[in-house]
Formats: sequence, C-alpha cells, structure tokens
Amino acid sequence: MSEWVEGGCLCGGQRFKVCTDPPPPYPPVMCCCKMCQRCLGAPAGVFLCVKEENLVLTSTEEVEKYESSPGNLRWFCGKCACQFYFQATQALPGTVDRPAV
Repeated sequence: MSEWVEGGCLCGGQRFKVCTDPPPPYPPVMCCCKMCQRCLGAPAGVFLCVKEENLVLTSTEEVEKYESSPGNLRWFCGKCACQFYFQATQALPGTVDRPAV
C-alpha cells in the first residue's frame, strides 16, 4: 500500500502529495549554489529528491514556472510566490560521478 505525505505553499493555493513507499531514491540534499541562494533568499536550500511519477499536484490554480537555468524549472505559487517544486530536466553537476583523478 502506498504511503503519501502532503505539503503546499504558504497561502495554501498550491497543494501536492509525494509517495514515500518506496522511499525516495536519494536522501534530502542541501544546495548552496548562488542560484538557490538568490531564489530562496537563504544561504542554502534543502530539497527532497523524488521521481516525477511519485509527485502529484492536487491544486494548480495559480502555478507559475521559471526557468532559472537551462533545463531547470522552479515552480512557485503565483499568489504568495512560495517555491514548492524544482524540476531538473538535465543532470546537475553535483549529481554525476567524477572521473578518477
């Protein structure tokens, strides 16, 4: 039986569910790149990596998307501007194995 956790933006206009069974393929990650710092207004952001098929948007009335870097979309609420989803459509530099030196 699938287990789901729910979340949403600051004003409640955007809601989503994430399937946690099976558990996400990676542990939560912290990013402190300049793009995340600017977007989130913080020294770092913490993200939960889930497969796209394990994420269900249950309320999408004012969803806005912004391509912050090529192939990477940040989804946020058009009402309260809270970012609630980051979609990487390409491998990010920190996610690939580095060749042996």
